[in-house]
Amino acid sequence: TVEADGTVSDCKLEGASETESIGGAALEELAKQVVAANSAEIDGVSGATLTTNGVKDAVSAALAG
Repeated sequence: TVEADGTVSDCKLEGASETESIGGAALEELAKQVVAANSAEIDGVSGATLTTNGVKDAVSAALAG
């Protein structure tokens, strides 16, 4: 969710095909990082590199569109 002033106030991530104990477990933390950073420029979660990169790409696309 992006507010009128451009601030990211919420981020919901879905990962039905993620490995539950790795990528799936990282989604909540990644969503928190997106809101805190107010962008796709996040640190990510160690051990979930592919998921982190996918989230960065998706958030970048969503914010650009």
